[in-house]
Amino acid sequence: MTNGTPAPRKATRRDVARLAGVSDAVVSYTLNGTAPVAAATAERVRAAVEQLGYRPNQAARALRSGSADTLAFLVPSSSDPVFTNPFFGEYASTLEAAARDRGYALYTTATSFRPDEVLARFREFAARQIDGVLVLAGGHPARQRGARRRGAAVDRPQRGQP
Repeated sequence: MTNGTPAPRKATRRDVARLAGVSDAVVSYTLNGTAPVAAATAERVRAAVEQLGYRPNQAARALRSGSADTLAFLVPSSSDPVFTNPFFGEYASTLEAAARDRGYALYTTATSFRPDEVLARFREFAARQIDGVLVLAGGHPARQRGARRRGAAVDRPQRGQP
């Protein structure tokens, strides 16, 4: 938009369906694998997706399903010594791979771990329909009032523990 020209319109599922000569539902079945689609039809859909540069709208999907298939990894701010420990990179990489293998995106965000900041982040995560939050902290911000409303701390047993 810097030159006054509007940004090109993003391709929609309906655009893909029109180009492939199928219904919106068949496009969805093909891309999600939720129902059988004839090989020739699936190929037309994939060709239309490629030609149009179609990318499914994850925000719309999250609204429909109630899940963003997304996890957040809350870590100390970069001044924390945890970042100088070589274990941190391996740990973060392993978490990301495990999340991806299970169909989740994992986003890492840093915080000072002040209780008000942690609660604000948790509220933001809930508003964005984040499915879970992993916390790497020396202290225990999850024990702060209100932060444990959804989720579970994994640093101790859960049954019957306060």
